[in-house]
Amino acid sequence: MKNPQMKLLARLVLLACASPLAAIGPAAAQEAAPAPAGAASAAPAGAGLEEVVVTARRTRERLQDVPTAVTAITAKNIEEQRITGFESVAQSVPNVYIQPQGGSPTSAQMQIRGISNGSLNKQVDSGIGLYVDGVYFGRAGASAFEIADLERVEVLRGPQGTLFGRNATAGAINLITAGPTGVFGGKAMVGFGNYQERRAKLTLNTPEFYGFSARLTVGHSESQGDQRNAAQPGQTFRFNGAYTGSVTTNERGNDSNADTGMLAVRFKGIDRLNVVYKTDMTNQSGSMNYRTAGTMTNGVPTGFEYRDTLFQPLEGEFSNKVHGQSLTAEYELTNWLTAKYIYGERRYDLLVPGNQVLGDLGTFNYPTFDTTANGTGQITTFGLFATREESHLQRSHELQLIGHTGPVDWIAGLFRFQEGGDLNDPILLDLTGTGRVIGANNTVSPPFDYIVGQYTKVDNKSKAGYLHANWSITDQWVLAGGIRRSLDNRYEDVLYGATSGIQSRYRGGNTDYDAALTYKFNPDTNVYAKWATGYVSGGSLMGTIFEPEKLRSGEIGFKTLALDRKLRLNAAVFRQKRLNGQIEYYNNGYSMGKADSRQTGLELEANYRVTRAFAVNSSYGYTESKSSGDVYVTQPRQTVYLGGEYRFQPVFGEVLPIFRMDVNWRPGYYTIKCPAGTTQDPGKDTCSGTVIPELNQAARLKSATNLNARLTFDQIHLGPNSTGRFSLWGRNLLDNRNVQYNFSLGAAVLANTFERPRTFGVDFSADF
Repeated sequence: MKNPQMKLLARLVLLACASPLAAIGPAAAQEAAPAPAGAASAAPAGAGLEEVVVTARRTRERLQDVPTAVTAITAKNIEEQRITGFESVAQSVPNVYIQPQGGSPTSAQMQIRGISNGSLNKQVDSGIGLYVDGVYFGRAGASAFEIADLERVEVLRGPQGTLFGRNATAGAINLITAGPTGVFGGKAMVGFGNYQERRAKLTLNTPEFYGFSARLTVGHSESQGDQRNAAQPGQTFRFNGAYTGSVTTNERGNDSNADTGMLAVRFKGIDRLNVVYKTDMTNQSGSMNYRTAGTMTNGVPTGFEYRDTLFQPLEGEFSNKVHGQSLTAEYELTNWLTAKYIYGERRYDLLVPGNQVLGDLGTFNYPTFDTTANGTGQITTFGLFATREESHLQRSHELQLIGHTGPVDWIAGLFRFQEGGDLNDPILLDLTGTGRVIGANNTVSPPFDYIVGQYTKVDNKSKAGYLHANWSITDQWVLAGGIRRSLDNRYEDVLYGATSGIQSRYRGGNTDYDAALTYKFNPDTNVYAKWATGYVSGGSLMGTIFEPEKLRSGEIGFKTLALDRKLRLNAAVFRQKRLNGQIEYYNNGYSMGKADSRQTGLELEANYRVTRAFAVNSSYGYTESKSSGDVYVTQPRQTVYLGGEYRFQPVFGEVLPIFRMDVNWRPGYYTIKCPAGTTQDPGKDTCSGTVIPELNQAARLKSATNLNARLTFDQIHLGPNSTGRFSLWGRNLLDNRNVQYNFSLGAAVLANTFERPRTFGVDFSADF
């Protein structure tokens, strides 16, 4: 750490995590998650930390009793940190880092404990399990969408292969949406910010009627981007042939517009039966972050500085429609046995009609565009122009038996999952060296326009059976363990690609285990040791079969509630071995390499209510990853977070001012896989070529400190049964404009995207 301020910040956070006089962990909230039946009662407001209940092991239990590293982000945190989906959950979670990718407007690049997802190909699965209300979301490529009514987020770190199944080697992120309360009421919210930001949301709860109750939430958000297009926007060009569609160039990069909705219906009209149906939708549109080309110009790296105006004549507006539904039915067969069924369905349709892959690199002849059928206007481009159209549909069924026999709690389950989808992603190349003309009408011709891109269809199936048990040997010793057997059947159809007309099938399976031993010093303090495995399914990529990735992990943890339940301190150290790690690369077509690696690290989380008015929280994560080759680890080695909240004395009667500040820091790191100037060797975790030191140094993302703050005036009296809340907020208050993400477009060219500048605004909400 060269920056003395960062050294000081890191020392303060480490001290906070180690001392009961200043610590508090990101995983917890100053307020509890809504406690389900049977949960421990919450402490009096302000007297101590309230209980947090999670479903990390597929049943409801206290956060402190779970023998694994898990962070629970409650409804209060979600509002304060403006968490709306998968992409924004990692601000305070140790060893978790999430940022938007430069190659897709709806795909988040996620890393947990040195393992990344990131693939945009449907043939490749993610090592991070994504869930909405316990329903697996199979495609990380469209995970950056808003969800209308979040209640809680749970982030589990380390392999979750037994209870959550395949593709959760690094961990799992579960978004839990709100259910009906059964009491009439609701909440309305409006917000405004710079960059023309507008937000509105309305939630209504119905009273229970003949066992039925419902909750409806609708919302809208929009904002303008921070990068202006210096080219002529509003120009249209069309395609036919293997890809049909049109592109109308946009005015700005990073525009956003989303309509969201969610309906939840609960039925409890039959004794011992509880049925919940939920359906959500997101209609999202906007523009991608504009990219600059990072390269060497006259011996100097260029394209690594933020600019608010860029020449982007080929960028179009994307659209993404996401829909999901789930049905969960629980029936208490006896006082010791419950049957549970979960049905899930998710789908999305994504269109990215124009993507200027090389950013501002290239030479353009850009006369006024005539969009008539016989128009003569044209763009001559030296570089890459991509379009992307994809769809996805998945369905899953899960049947569970949840029992309690003497000192043993157990769960057994059967799981079945199927997904299908297609991706049409032509990338127009400069094949002749003289440039390519794009006019009012154009033809996409295979195989030339699919040598880099692809047109593929997939059909994947998976099924599994599992058993997990928790045995209280004595009041102090608890032994837990489980086993899961999974079978995969995957089909790939390559219509066009570097090699076309290929149909390929993969069949495989895996058995995962976990075991944990916990010793309880008292009901609020314990230590545990855990061993767990996980795997990512094998498959076929452009006709080449690749094998499963496997992970073995050991973890030792400590959890405590101390100082009259005013301090929550959770810590974990881990060591894991990743075998046959899947590494995608491009070399005359997409293919898969493999590498073995080891990750070692630690995590600290703490919550401390210093007084009734003042609470602080912090986290620290460290992961050291060693690979068998020289491919970069695309995750920061450290994550640091520190937050605090102060509640002032009421003003104007009962109005309660609350000030909150959150700061997180990470060191510099690489998002490219090989040093600039080199390329990945086919099928290997090594790189060949001549490193360009200056370009490679510029490609390394700078260390970054992000500061957010919020001033809230709570408990504003609006009527007999209504209160309001007014907030002033600011994000990225230090106005960082550094490179946020980059990826290689060849040995000496990178595409860079940048952090969004400072944003600020006001929110007003009313409960009734």
